[in-house]
Order: sequence, then structure tokens, then C-alpha cells
Amino acid sequence: MVADWLFKDNLQAFLTVLSWLASYDIAPDELAVIEDGVRGTDADKNQWYDFEFAGKKRVKFSLAIDPGTSVVHVRLDAPADLVPRCRGGVLARMAADPRRVLPAGELLRP
Repeated sequence: MVADWLFKDNLQAFLTVLSWLASYDIAPDELAVIEDGVRGTDADKNQWYDFEFAGKKRVKFSLAIDPGTSVVHVRLDAPADLVPRCRGGVLARMAADPRRVLPAGELLRP
């Protein structure tokens, strides 16, 4: 399990990057569903929104708003080979710049 956070403004980009890592084709309407689901969450009350990208790699994640801030908390359950790419804010930084090179040196998207 990986726990991290990101700014709300980066949520859609974060979900897109995460779907790429899972080799999951996320549809625009799914992004809207997830964003709507997150609006009803509260990390302080342990109210999370759960979703799963079941692509070539299965990635389960939970999202919750930090009330009074612009932060969304993230919990990820990902395959072992993806965990290093999901730790230490890597996904959040990549969400801000999707052309960024992964720590393993692999280009995520051209």
C-alpha cells in the first residue's frame, strides 16, 4: 500500500498517469465519475472513494479530500513492480508534468 497526497487541481492528470501505468484505457466519463465521487469524501471522517483500474496491471486506489485544504489524499494498492513509481510523490509530480521521465528511466508517454 502506498499513501500520498496531491493537489485537487492535479487530480485529473494524476488519474491519467495512473491509468497509463496500469495500461488501462480510461474514458472521459470515468474521470468525471471519479471526480464526482471524490467530492463526497472526507479524510478526517475516514470517508474515501474507492476505484480500480483493471488494465494489464490492476491498480486499486482510494481518494479523500482533506477538508479546508486543496489536498486529496491517495492510497494505492499496486503490483510490486509499480510501487517504486508510486512512492514519494512520483505520481503527483508526474501529474504536474506528464512528459517527465520515470525514475527507472522509462519514458511514460511521448
